[in-house]
Amino acid sequence: MVFSVGGQIIPKMAVGEQIPWHLLRMGIVPLIMTTFFEEFLFRGFMQSRIDRQFGWVPAILVSGEMFSLYHLGYPGFRTWEDIFLLFAVGIGFAAAYKLSGNNLMVSFFVNLPNAFVTYILKYEQFPVMRAGSTIAAAVTLALIGLILLLYRNADQRIRRQ
Repeated sequence: MVFSVGGQIIPKMAVGEQIPWHLLRMGIVPLIMTTFFEEFLFRGFMQSRIDRQFGWVPAILVSGEMFSLYHLGYPGFRTWEDIFLLFAVGIGFAAAYKLSGNNLMVSFFVNLPNAFVTYILKYEQFPVMRAGSTIAAAVTLALIGLILLLYRNADQRIRRQ
């Protein structure tokens, strides 16, 4: 959070550059959804399994690589420089997950602030966020929450038996 917000936003504000904060209004829910999806896919699912099978170093490297390649789906992130930068960012997220053991913490304190800052500063590289994007993301998050709640309730019933 310190590097993404402090390292990118504060210097721009210090020199009087206008920050397009208004963009977060439409982008906040889709960014939350994709951030948590990325953390659970690349760190919670992929990295954990590779770590158990091959060790933590290959797990972090593969997680970083897959994270960078995943972003090829965004038209604005297809240069070699972007892929290498995203590989480094993915390694950082993977190392944070390995050190904390908690991808909710990594999602909230590392990946989400980075996503917000990247979206605000490089919004032209992202798909246009419209009301439909926000509604679809909100419905998806609500469904995921409902599934997790149902799973937790079913798990508690099974444990009581």
